Amino acid sequence: MLVSWTIPDLTDWHASKPGHILGHLIEHEGNGSLFSKLKQKGWVNSLSGGQSAGAKGFMFFNINFELSLEGLENIDNIVQMMFQYIEMLKTNGPKKWIFEECKQISDIRFKYQNKGHPIDHTYILAKTMQVRKGNTFF
Repeated sequence: MLVSWTIPDLTDWHASKPGHILGHLIEHEGNGSLFSKLKQKGWVNSLSGGQSAGAKGFMFFNINFELSLEGLENIDNIVQMMFQYIEMLKTNGPKKWIFEECKQISDIRFKYQNKGHPIDHTYILAKTMQVRKGNTFF
């Protein structure tokens, strides 16, 4: 099951990655997380979330649930729990330690990534460098 909605274009905030941080919180598997609650009920096998490109002025935020057979019978409950979890995140507000945790994970992934072709890395860097405040060129 895919739940998707539009969000404002986050390009101006690409350095702080708010969509990535929200996706990290949505995907979290620890105690008290949305995934842990849904997994305990036997309704989901996996859960992922994050932003994706839209068009000028907007993006999408998606949450993808891989449902169990029992989850298929509880879609309304799953959606209700998802919105309750998002409301809890909104009420608690951003926390610096969450940003730092995401930063550390990204640094580790970069440091220990599989070696690829230099041209692929160059392409990604060039594309990323084209992001300027208020303008994108990709």
